Amino acid sequence: MKSNLEKIEDTIKKYQMFSLKDKILVAFSGGCDSVCLALCLNKLGYNIALAHVNHGIRKTADNDEKFCVEFAKKLNIPIFISKPDVTKYALDNKISVETAGRILRYEFFYSLNEYNYIATAHHKNDLAETVLQHLVRGTGCKGLTGIIPVRDNIVRPLIELDRAEIEDIVSSLNEEYCTDETNFSCDYERNRIRLNVLPLLVKENKRAVDNICKTASLLKADDDYLTCEAEKLIKDNKISVKDLEKAPFPLSSRALMLLYTKCAGTSKDFEFKHIKFILNNLKEHGKIMDLCFGVKVKAEYGNILFIKDTDNPKYCYEINKNGKTHLPALDKMLCAEITEIKPKDGIYFDYDKIKDTPLFVRSPNPDDYFVSFGADGGKQLNKVMIDLKIPKSERNCYPLLATDEEILWIFNKKRGNGFVCDQHTKTFLKIWEENTYEL
Repeated sequence: MKSNLEKIEDTIKKYQMFSLKDKILVAFSGGCDSVCLALCLNKLGYNIALAHVNHGIRKTADNDEKFCVEFAKKLNIPIFISKPDVTKYALDNKISVETAGRILRYEFFYSLNEYNYIATAHHKNDLAETVLQHLVRGTGCKGLTGIIPVRDNIVRPLIELDRAEIEDIVSSLNEEYCTDETNFSCDYERNRIRLNVLPLLVKENKRAVDNICKTASLLKADDDYLTCEAEKLIKDNKISVKDLEKAPFPLSSRALMLLYTKCAGTSKDFEFKHIKFILNNLKEHGKIMDLCFGVKVKAEYGNILFIKDTDNPKYCYEINKNGKTHLPALDKMLCAEITEIKPKDGIYFDYDKIKDTPLFVRSPNPDDYFVSFGADGGKQLNKVMIDLKIPKSERNCYPLLATDEEILWIFNKKRGNGFVCDQHTKTFLKIWEENTYEL
């Protein structure tokens, strides 16, 4: 029988989470699960650092921070500490403290962008609890997939271990850990499921946790396939009303969910009733419906599109030329790869020409000028966007790949004339984007 350490190594390899060459940031609370994760990754020889967020809400928060610092010293690994004002952020943004904490945690993790991956300590029981939580609230197939092992650069190496196995690892190593007293409070829905509901199911069937996780895995395979088919309905961030009417509900509903999630940055609060209303009522040009998070859905020239009612905040991110760059304002992940094989897709440049030039993903500026690939001259970017039929509501925040001096790519629309490849090109810089959908 394999040891628990071998199981973790098998999970990492099975889902191709990371390699020994990568730098991994462990989301570290100091609790049993994150202590187990840090110990195991360290023992397996991975290059890790710890990231601890002191929310400052619990009385024991400062003691937990001290424990985390001492733990990092003992393992001789780096630790990064953040102390955000979670309560103020929640009040300012009119969201729950729990949601505010999650947003600020991940902002902190992503700010440490020298690390390739963020490892969290979610395990089988967490997955089962998530499935049950979504089930009682009401959800579709995607909600019943629970916590997936890999989402972009967020990885869960403990996802195939249960809570008892994790406790065994920490106990066998005689390690201490922090205990969050709020974990035992039934004031929280998640705790009530953990403390009251799941134990009853395990009493009914001792393999309940495993069976729930197995069902989630099967549903994920189904949902992945249907989502892939639904993506075919989306063209230029729109869906044709005719295509939407022809598509079966499992595809039309997913296509609408994908567009909403991309626009809102979350799938939260987009419900079955919204999907049914759009499918039944939103067909004529000019019709519009207000959704959550400042998002509107509208019918425009035979298409359905989602727009965000914001002030179009400006953004600019320098990108990693050989790895991934998170673009928080766009809820996207930009991928870049240096290769000697000419790419067959994505956009690519002559690496030797571009290697010493910083690259940025940024929003448009009023005086932007764009020279298309192969063109003798250029014109104002706004006019180019009109020609490309980019909706007016999107033009002020539409993403551009650029240097300090020129625009190289209008995302998924048109490439510029800079750093082009020719017969002398030996090394290519390939760039493409991945959407990050919150589950």
